[in-house]
Amino acid sequence: MISSRHAAVVIAGLVLLGAAGPAAAVSTSVEIQAASPASQSETLSFSFTPASNQTLSAPSRLTDGGGDVVFEFERWDRSDGTDGGTSTSWQALGGEEYTVEYSVDVDSSTAEGTYASQADISGSSGTVHSEQLETQVDVLEPSFGVAPSPAVSVELDAITEDSAERQITVPIQNTGDGFMQVESVQLSNTPSEISLSSGSALTDISAGETESVTFTVDIGAEAEGTYQFDVTVTDSLDDTQTFTTQLTVDKVLPAFGSVDTQTAEVVFADPDGQGREVEVEPTVPNEGDGTMQLRSIELEDPPRGIDVESASLSGDQVAANADEPVSFSVAADNFVQEGSYRMTAVLTDSLDNTVRFPVTLTVRRPPVVGTDNGRFDLGGVLVGTEKTARVAVSEVGDTNPIDGMTARVRPSQPRDGELSVAQLRRTSVRAGETEFVDVSVSASESADQDDVLRWDVTLTPNADDADSQTIPARAEVLYPPRLEELALKSVDIEFDRARPTSDYETTTTVEFANGGDLTMEVQDISAEVAGSTSVTATVTKTPASVNGLSSGSATVQVTAQPDAPEETSRLEVTVQTAEGGTETITREVTVNHQIELSTSATDVEFGELSVTTERTRAVEVTEELGYETVSGLTVEPVAGPESYLQITSEPPSTIEPGESDQLVFTLEFSPDAELYRQYAWAYKLDGDNVDPRIVNVTARPRPLSFGEVKDDLSAAAEDGAFREPVATGVEETLVNVETRLRENKSVSGDTLSISLSMARATLLYLDALSAARTAQESGNFKQGQRHLTEAAVARDQVVSAVEQISPQLRSPATRAVRAANQSLDETVASQRAHYEDVLGGDPSVAERARAQRSLAQLAAITGDRETAARRRGAATNATDTYLRLVEDAATARAQADTTWQSVKQNATVVLAGQPLVLNPARYDAVTDRLKTIDDRYASAIDQHRRAGTDRVEPVTQRRDQVAFQAQLVSYSLLAAAGVYGLGAVGVISFVFIRGLRYVRETRRAAVGDFLLNW
Repeated sequence: MISSRHAAVVIAGLVLLGAAGPAAAVSTSVEIQAASPASQSETLSFSFTPASNQTLSAPSRLTDGGGDVVFEFERWDRSDGTDGGTSTSWQALGGEEYTVEYSVDVDSSTAEGTYASQADISGSSGTVHSEQLETQVDVLEPSFGVAPSPAVSVELDAITEDSAERQITVPIQNTGDGFMQVESVQLSNTPSEISLSSGSALTDISAGETESVTFTVDIGAEAEGTYQFDVTVTDSLDDTQTFTTQLTVDKVLPAFGSVDTQTAEVVFADPDGQGREVEVEPTVPNEGDGTMQLRSIELEDPPRGIDVESASLSGDQVAANADEPVSFSVAADNFVQEGSYRMTAVLTDSLDNTVRFPVTLTVRRPPVVGTDNGRFDLGGVLVGTEKTARVAVSEVGDTNPIDGMTARVRPSQPRDGELSVAQLRRTSVRAGETEFVDVSVSASESADQDDVLRWDVTLTPNADDADSQTIPARAEVLYPPRLEELALKSVDIEFDRARPTSDYETTTTVEFANGGDLTMEVQDISAEVAGSTSVTATVTKTPASVNGLSSGSATVQVTAQPDAPEETSRLEVTVQTAEGGTETITREVTVNHQIELSTSATDVEFGELSVTTERTRAVEVTEELGYETVSGLTVEPVAGPESYLQITSEPPSTIEPGESDQLVFTLEFSPDAELYRQYAWAYKLDGDNVDPRIVNVTARPRPLSFGEVKDDLSAAAEDGAFREPVATGVEETLVNVETRLRENKSVSGDTLSISLSMARATLLYLDALSAARTAQESGNFKQGQRHLTEAAVARDQVVSAVEQISPQLRSPATRAVRAANQSLDETVASQRAHYEDVLGGDPSVAERARAQRSLAQLAAITGDRETAARRRGAATNATDTYLRLVEDAATARAQADTTWQSVKQNATVVLAGQPLVLNPARYDAVTDRLKTIDDRYASAIDQHRRAGTDRVEPVTQRRDQVAFQAQLVSYSLLAAAGVYGLGAVGVISFVFIRGLRYVRETRRAAVGDFLLNW
């Protein structure tokens, strides 16, 4: 390719030596791989020499093959190397040689063949040089060679491989001139035990070369023997090659070799009574080519008490042609006797192959040292002393005796004691028996009282394989008796009994502790009160001794004489012991005088009390003890109603010791009290430094005698007319209630109070109805309406009370209610007739609203709800009309007042509040305003009159006042107009006379008469 290019350049140079001649040709070749096509590029160049200086231009882009081959301008260069560039247009010098370079780009899809295009170099004089650019495109294709016939052998481990993957590699030959790209491998005609797992990755094979193609197959667990199947290899051009592959599958198996004799020893060297286990680790040879997987091991006919503890070895494997150690446990129970035991072990693999080998187990039982409870308890040792303690040593193996032993003692913890065990080293103990041995233990002076000295004593019998036993030993450090921690509480004696009294006595306890570990003997405990002649102390109960690290106590009795003043003394208690020492403790003894507030009674009972009857009770308030004064005494109510009960006298804020004063209660029930109800009050008496006292007061109201009410009803009945049946019926009911009371028959408190309420309501009804009728007779129906309403309310109270009275007592009252309803209806009818007459006339709106409202109220009194609702609606409509008329009237008057104010403000002059208009030109405007003012006042008067208000007269007076002043304004306008009229006549006469004179003089001038001397 390089030589062709050089040749093209030489030829181009020869052609271009002259001026533009016939087109020369320059060519190159491009190869494209069919297996993996990609665009290719090459370079073409040619030279020429222009005859003169001029601007040259070269085509920038040339194509052929439908655009698959592109010749792209790259650069130009002057051959002497002094100039060059990449622009397709440049300034050339005549006689100089220039080289032009093009790149040729061939698309990957270009077909094989020759492609060309002519490059014309043009200048100012036309085409300077033409060159044929050519490229030969060759497409290189691969080709499969001779098909291989591979034969592959595979070994599968019978234990570790249930199935397997294996790679198969075959040679593939490319006999073509292009490289080959293998894209896939497929199997066909495969047996059920063989399948393709994965094909090879893409493999490139150069032309004329042979490369290996690898694919992976899955071999099933059942596969064994020789299999044939077809393999198809496909390249990127979809060309294929199929060949037959032979696969031989062989299973490899394990095989036991011989196992050496195994020995083990079990030593029962401790006394816990448990069996023993020993590990046996034989080396197992696998002489086969396959992996061995062990399954179990067992002993054939082992002696009683000996067996394999771990019977399964599942998971243990031995590689092919290798040795591996395995482990299993042989257990011997505690009862197996000393000696050697020969047994045969059978080892089995997962394929049920077995191997037998001998196992010898030796059982040994050396002597075993022990103690009764596993430790040495040395008891207590007094600090700074030494003592001998006896310990028990046993042989617990029950087979061989102990003939001496080694003994090692670890220093005590803490390091404040010593333990000597020399005698233990010389001790012999028969098998299964116990010996008692003395040891020496001591505690140093520095040992703390709460220390427990601890050692570890390691004992080893003098015998082969005897185990060492470490036995803990402990001793407590004891301290001698020590008196400490005296405790005594201060004594407060409260003088809380009234004088005179006996001695005040109280007890307290002195407590003390024995800080040592040994018993402390108590010799004496004494007590004394220092600094007082009226307070004494004695010890009444004393312990004889106190155990170690325990506490004791004694009782001290303190006595104060009745006349002892308030004071603080010193109590001294001394405790004396035999070995623990003597100590004294001091505390205060305080005498306090108490204050006690008392009352002669905490419950004050008034019992039953008639209403309006006043009754008084007194309670004595006393300072009880006689030592101190009560100060800041207050009496405060804490419960009960605020009415009826009052304190009319209370004690002063200060009560001297032992003195008294009175708290006086006064009670009076008013008629509104609930009869026979138990009323209760509570009052708290409190003061400085005293306990408060509560005084409870109770009372029950009872009704007054019916006599007074009956007298009023009798008086009303004597007036006759409508009063007699009503008053008589109610009075008879009261008589029935009284009769029942006199006969000691049951009458509830509610019946009594309701009867009285009924009687009072009846009297109210009679008075109200009489007042209503009197008002009607005098023509004051408005007042009569109010009394009628009161009568209706009282009547309803009577009806309600009658309904609550027992049926056997209410019959006369029921007749009274019927009479009351009849008389009330008659009076209501008269009231109704009056208001209907009002509506039948020509009432004002206000009168109509009042009449409708009154009729609605009368309908409600008689229980006619439908009529009452209709009348209330009519009253509401009349009221709305009234309000609208009043509002319109107010608006009309306000407009009239505003307009009059504007007249006054725009008047020519205002004299003493009277406006005057002296401008005749404003006559019409002012006159119109004055008329508007009068019309609006008239409208306001009319609306007030229709509404029925009391504002008609004030508006009428205002209208008359404004009308008078408006008349004067009209007169002022007329006067002004007259003056202006006279003035106008005079001016007109003056102008007329002057005009006549002017005409006359003009005429005279025209004829020359003015020249004549008349």
